[in-house]
Amino acid sequence: MSDLQQGNLTRDTFILAIIDGARASTGGAANAAYLMNKELVGVHLPDHHA
Repeated sequence: MSDLQQGNLTRDTFILAIIDGARASTGGAANAAYLMNKELVGVHLPDHHA
């Protein structure tokens, strides 16, 4: 069972770790591009949770 499933790691912290890893110099250009595309799409979607 993972730290996320056990509650040792919050979902917010997990997501930030993924983003930081994709943006890191060791993350690779493909990871950074994928993340950038997700960000661009997210900017254009309405926030129904606000």
